[in-house]
Amino acid sequence: MNLSKATGLSALLFVFAMAAAAQDTTGVGFIKGTITEPDGKAAGNVMVCAANSGRCATSNEKGAFEIVDLRAGVYELEVTPDGRPSFTSDSIEVRAGLETQVAVALPALSGSAQSITVSESVFVAQEEVKNSAFLVQSQEVFKSAGALQDVSRYIQTLPGVAIGSDDFRNDIIVRGGSPLENLFVVDNIEIPNINTFANFASAGGTVSILDAAMIQDTTFLSGG
Repeated sequence: MNLSKATGLSALLFVFAMAAAAQDTTGVGFIKGTITEPDGKAAGNVMVCAANSGRCATSNEKGAFEIVDLRAGVYELEVTPDGRPSFTSDSIEVRAGLETQVAVALPALSGSAQSITVSESVFVAQEEVKNSAFLVQSQEVFKSAGALQDVSRYIQTLPGVAIGSDDFRNDIIVRGGSPLENLFVVDNIEIPNINTFANFASAGGTVSILDAAMIQDTTFLSGG
């Protein structure tokens, strides 16, 4: 499922910097600014936060606000008007000992819209694979309780496959063959064994060395 949101909002942000006076500004900077409505009038009761800093301020009836004691760095302002959608400004640089002035114009709500696009997950075998094929996604490996997030142990549950030994190993026997006959291909590269602690004459092991979270999908072929 893909979600997209088009609000049609646009905001104006003007930035100025000046030396702060008559206060201790060692190692910190300040953001002062004014907020106006789309018609140019002062916008009060608007919350403004410097993202990832925990510093916020609310504009007064004149639209003025001040965020103090900010470490030098680059911040984005999260602007939340009362009863209206919030938005994020462009990056603002704050310097130690300097006062950064900004002017924020709230966007007009006309033309706002929301859209949601829902699409099915892709679960289609390759065209050249006609039979005896299974396409396994990483989510299925995670959801299988007995797989231990191991793609080899998950494959043991597929048709035509038998468990090669006890639960301490993930050997795979396909259609009565030997675990040594299995071929592993990762990103079009042949890998002799994708498992840890492998035994001689076996392609199995204790657990797979491939993290299930890093696997996009797995195609398993039990026949020609």
